[in-house]
Formats: sequence, structure tokens, C-alpha cells
Amino acid sequence: MSRSAYVTDLKTLHSECTANYLRLTRLVGELGEGEMREVIETPRMRVHLYHDVRMAEVTDFQRQRHFHGRYRYPNARMHQPDEKLQLNRFLGEWLEHGLSHGHFLDLPQLP
Repeated sequence: MSRSAYVTDLKTLHSECTANYLRLTRLVGELGEGEMREVIETPRMRVHLYHDVRMAEVTDFQRQRHFHGRYRYPNARMHQPDEKLQLNRFLGEWLEHGLSHGHFLDLPQLP
């Protein structure tokens, strides 16, 4: 029985990163280019915001960097084939948890 190779689902990854951008802006407000905010909570991750396409992507998780869109499985670090998508989904769940428990930036409403 042959297994087909994992193919990165770019549409799903793009959707997750777009939703995470919106969640992050609700939590920390708009960030300018090169501006950083540090939130002291676990888990430890670095998220890059791409303002031109309104996306947020996990680029660093628990001090591991440079995640690929897909991995062969098994591999030395035991990454899942869709590790990058799973990390961004985790970020979305974590942000949604914060938002659902009342953690958000109380921005004034525009007229």
C-alpha cells in the first residue's frame, strides 16, 4: 500500500494566518513596521505580522526556528508533516482563548 506525500494546504494556512492577524490586532492593537510587543506568558513563540496582506505567522516556537511547510515523516526532530499549519492553528486557539476570556485591547470605536 503506497502512501501519498503530504501536500501543504496553502489555502487553509493562509486563512489561519489571516484570522490570527485579526485576533492579534484585537489583543495588542496595530503594530507598525519594526515595532515589537512582548507578552510574558507561556508558550514562547515569535509571530511575524505581514501588514500588506494582513497575516500573522508563527516563525519561532519554544526556541525552534524556521519551520517548513511540510516535513517527511518520520524525521529527526519528529515534526509532523504539517507542523507549520499546526503551529499556526495552535496560535489561533491560544489567541481565541484569550479573547473569549475577556483579554483584548479596548480600542475606541471609530465614528
